[in-house]
Amino acid sequence: MNFLRSIILLLLVCATTGFIARAQTFGNEWIDYSQSYYSIKIVEDGIYRIDSAALANAGVPVGSILSENFQLFGREKEIPLHVVDGGDSSIDGGDYILFYGQRNDGWLDSTLYLDPNTVGSPGMSLYNDTIHYFLTWNNSTNNLRYTVETDVDFASYTPATHFMSLVRSNFTNEYYEGQKISDLSSSFFVPGEGWGAGKYNGVPGGTTITPSLSNPFRYAGSDAPNGEFLALCVSTSNAPPPLGSTYNHHLRLRLGNSSTTIVDTVFAGYEQIKVETPIPASELGAYGTNFYFDIIDDLNVDTDYQSFTFYQLKYARQPHFGGSPKLQFSVRNSATESKTRLDIIAAAYSDPVVFVHGEMPRFIPFLPNGTSTHSMLIPNSSSGVEQNVVYSNQSQIPTVTLEAVNGNGTFTDYANLPGATDSALLMVYHKKLENAVVNYKSYRQSLAGGSYNVVAANAEELYHQFGGGIEKHINGIRRFAHYMDAISVQKPSGLFLMGKGIREANLNSFTSDGPGTRFDPSRFHQSLVPSFGHPSSDNAITAGLDGTYNWTPLMPTGRISARTETELQNYLEKVIEYEQEQDSTDIYDTPNKDWQKHVLHFAGGTNVQEQNNFQSTMNGLEQIITDSLVGADVTKVYKTDSNPLDPTVLQTVTDRIANGVSLMSYLGHASATSSGFEVNLDEPINWNNAGKYPVMLVNSCYNGNIFQLGNSKSEEFVQQAGYGAIAYIASVHLGEAYNLSVYSTELYRQFSRYNYGGTLGSQMQSTIRAMESTIGTPLMEATSEQMTLNGDPMLRLNWHTKPEIELLPERVSFEPNDINLLTDSIEML
Repeated sequence: MNFLRSIILLLLVCATTGFIARAQTFGNEWIDYSQSYYSIKIVEDGIYRIDSAALANAGVPVGSILSENFQLFGREKEIPLHVVDGGDSSIDGGDYILFYGQRNDGWLDSTLYLDPNTVGSPGMSLYNDTIHYFLTWNNSTNNLRYTVETDVDFASYTPATHFMSLVRSNFTNEYYEGQKISDLSSSFFVPGEGWGAGKYNGVPGGTTITPSLSNPFRYAGSDAPNGEFLALCVSTSNAPPPLGSTYNHHLRLRLGNSSTTIVDTVFAGYEQIKVETPIPASELGAYGTNFYFDIIDDLNVDTDYQSFTFYQLKYARQPHFGGSPKLQFSVRNSATESKTRLDIIAAAYSDPVVFVHGEMPRFIPFLPNGTSTHSMLIPNSSSGVEQNVVYSNQSQIPTVTLEAVNGNGTFTDYANLPGATDSALLMVYHKKLENAVVNYKSYRQSLAGGSYNVVAANAEELYHQFGGGIEKHINGIRRFAHYMDAISVQKPSGLFLMGKGIREANLNSFTSDGPGTRFDPSRFHQSLVPSFGHPSSDNAITAGLDGTYNWTPLMPTGRISARTETELQNYLEKVIEYEQEQDSTDIYDTPNKDWQKHVLHFAGGTNVQEQNNFQSTMNGLEQIITDSLVGADVTKVYKTDSNPLDPTVLQTVTDRIANGVSLMSYLGHASATSSGFEVNLDEPINWNNAGKYPVMLVNSCYNGNIFQLGNSKSEEFVQQAGYGAIAYIASVHLGEAYNLSVYSTELYRQFSRYNYGGTLGSQMQSTIRAMESTIGTPLMEATSEQMTLNGDPMLRLNWHTKPEIELLPERVSFEPNDINLLTDSIEML
C-alpha cells in the first residue's frame, strides 16, 4: 500500500559546519533585578500547588503582597497562574496557587547544536531532568492568569469523537557523538548527537528491531485524522564501501498494520535520518502499532551499525482516560461549533482541575454528565492552533517547596557591577570553593595580580539566570559570557573557570573512567563547573558567538580543575609566586633570571620513523623559540630506541627542572609512567622547583583529560602544592600527531613572536583562530577545541620588558690578547 507520504531528511554529521544564524538571546530577559525571586524544582510534567504555608516557610512576605501581584516564570517565559484566594486578594489560611510545570527536556539543548533542528533526542535533556521555575511579585494586577470558563451547557454542543494523544520514546542506552575520523570526534553538537537505543549491526545477514510503539484507546472512526509519526535515527559506523560504491549503510523503516515502508535509503558515513510521515488511523493497532527498524545487508560492507534515538506518535484517541487520575492531550478546533465538547469515560474523577493552553490559557469546568461520563467544553482557538489540555485530580497535585534565589531572593545584576563593562575578568566558580575564590579575586584585582576588573559569578546562579533554570546546563556559562561581552565597552579579558568538571556523557576510552554525570548522581554532584560538548571542551563554551569564527572562543579561556578550597588556595599561592618572579622591577641578572630562558623539549615514538618525525617537529619548535624574542636555551631529551633513558640524562633533566625552566614541551604517545610521557619524569612533588614553575605543553592523547572523575596528568602536575607546573596545555581526548604539531607550531609563534608577553589564554585563542582560518579540517577542529588549558588563563609565559644583556668581568674578553702602543684596534668579545 502506498498511502504514506514521508518527509525524509538525511543530515550529514559534519563537524565543520558553522552555527545556523539565528536571533541571540541571553536567557535572562525575563528577570527584573529590582524584584525578589524564589525557585521551585519541577521534576515531571503536571499541575503543582503553592500554598500559604509554603510561601511563609520560604520567607515570602505574603502579608504585604496582593495575590494579583504574583508572577511565575519557567523556561524563560511567564507561566499562567490560577489563584484561589477566597476573593480577598491575599494568600492565607487554605488559599493556594496552581500552575502547570514541565520537566526539563531538550528545549534548551537545541540552541547548542550547529543546527538546532538536528537534536538527537528532543524529549530528553543532555544535562538534567529537573528544572527550576521562579516565583516573584510586582505591583501589577494584570499578570498572566488562567481565564476561568464557566460554560457547562453541554447539551448545546455535540460530543467530539476523539482528542489527540502524543506518545514519546526516549532512550539512554548509549551516547552517540556523531562523525568520527580515526576515533576523533567534534566537541560541537552535531546532527543526531545525543542519547539513543543500543546500536545494532546489520552485518551479516541483516537485522530487524521491533521497538515498542503504544497508542492506547486508538480511535479509528471515519472522521479520525491521520496520525503523525516522527523518528530520528543515526548511523554509528563508517566501514569502507566496496570498490565502485559510495554507500555503507542501508536503512528501511516500516510502520503500521500493513508494515508499509516509510523510508528505504542507502547512505554513507555518519548521518542523522529524520523521518516524518502521516499514518491513517486504520493502520494503527487498537493499543499498539507495528514499527520495524530494518538494517539491510546488501552493500557488501564489513559492518553497518545504526540506531534510533527518538520517536513519537500523535494519534486520535477515544475520549477515554483509562482510569487515570491525570492526563495530558490536545484538541483541535471544532469545524462546526464554537466549542469542543468532550464526554470522558473512566476519568477516575475526584475534584479535578483542567487547564487548557492555547493563545489564551483557560481554567475549564469538568463535571459529571450522566452516570458514567464527565464533560468539559473547550472554546475554539481564535488562531486555529491545537490546544494542549492538562487534567489532574486535586489529590495528584503536589505542593511545592520554595527557596530564595541566592539565599536572599535577589539575582545579581552583573551588568551593573563595578568594572563589569571594562575589560572584566570573568571568574565562574562553584560555591564550594567560595572562600578561596574571594582570595583569588582580591589578588587579581591588586596591582601585583594585574589590576583586573573581576566579575566573580557563582555557576549555580548562572544556571538560573542564563541556563533556563537547569542545573549544570552549559548555556548558563555560555550565555553569561556572551552577555558580558555584548554589554562591554572594552571586551572581557578572559573567562576563568574555577572548579572540577566531569563530562555528562558515557564515552568509551582507554582511560576506562566509567559513566558521565547524566545518570550518575554521585558524579553529577562532584562536577563543580561543567564544560561544553563531548569530548568536553572549555574552548567551545564561547565558540561561534562572535559571528565570524566558529571554532574560536569569544574570549581567552582557561580552568583550574580544583575540587576543594584548599586545592584552589594552594594553586593561588603558586600563581603569586610565579608572577612575583616576573616582576619587571626585579634585579635582572643570571642568578635571578637565567632560569626563565630555559626550555625542555621531549620527544617519544614507538619506532624509528615516529621518533624521527617527532624529533623533526620538536627541532622546528626549537628554532622558533630560540630565534625570537624569547631567545630560549633548549635542552633536548629525545627517545631514540625502546630502552629507558640513561639515568644520567634523567638526572640532568631533574636538575634542570629544580634550577628552573619556563616551558616543558612533549610530543609522543601517552603512557602509564608517572609523567604520562614515553620519556619518564619524576613525580612533581619531587621536583624541588618551588617558585620556578614551568608551563607544560603536552602533545599526546588523554594527558589533558581533566573531565574524568579521576585525576589526569594535567591535574597531578598543576595541582601539586608548592611544586610541579603552573599550567598544562594538552588534549582531553585522542591526539593526531600532524595536527598537534601544526597547532603547537602556531602556539610557539604566539609565545615567541606574534603575542610575546601575552596571556596564555589569548595566545591559545589566537592559535585556534589561525587554525580555523588556514587549516579548517575536522581533525584540526577537534585538536583546537580539545587542547585544554588547566591553569589561570591570565598567566604569561616568562617574558621580559628590559634588555637581556648582562656584562660581567668574567664574560668580557678582548682581542688581541696582547695590547700595546702598536695596536690600532681592539675588539670586545
